[in-house]
Amino acid sequence: HGGDTRYRDHVQRALGRLIEIAIHTRDFDGVEDYFAQLSRIPPSEIEATTNYYRGKYLYNRAVPTEDILRDDGTAQIDLALLDQARTAFEAVQQGSPYYPQARYFVGVIYTLREQYPQAIEAFRRVLRAPAETEEQREVLELTQLALGRLYYETDQLDQAVEAYQAVPRTSANFHVAL
Repeated sequence: HGGDTRYRDHVQRALGRLIEIAIHTRDFDGVEDYFAQLSRIPPSEIEATTNYYRGKYLYNRAVPTEDILRDDGTAQIDLALLDQARTAFEAVQQGSPYYPQARYFVGVIYTLREQYPQAIEAFRRVLRAPAETEEQREVLELTQLALGRLYYETDQLDQAVEAYQAVPRTSANFHVAL
């Protein structure tokens, strides 16, 4: 019923949910058709959710799961898809409920590409966004952990300690920070 004006307000959310399910099940059959349907929506009406799920889909296609590793234990990452994912995540506007998560993924993508200064800056941008939900607070904690690791890897030990100490003691991630 996507073409019916009575259902127009629900199309993006319904297709977004189908894309989210495909990501969780890693069954990507038909997802390109969902994006084709979304591309017919005028750009002025596209919600941040759509860009976020496009990025997440591309990221999950680019980065294999642990069960798809090569014999040497490494993964073959599709760098072209990874760049497309970064572009989609960067299209999520500040103020969107998905902004912290999208910026976090940008940092992860730079980290995977071993572009550590860009990754650190991307993670710092996550920390500038206010956390309004529990999920966003967890993203901020994961960002502190990522920054701690990047600072450690780049021999910035004082900043690493600071980042790890920013994870609250009440956090489920506190043991990782230790």
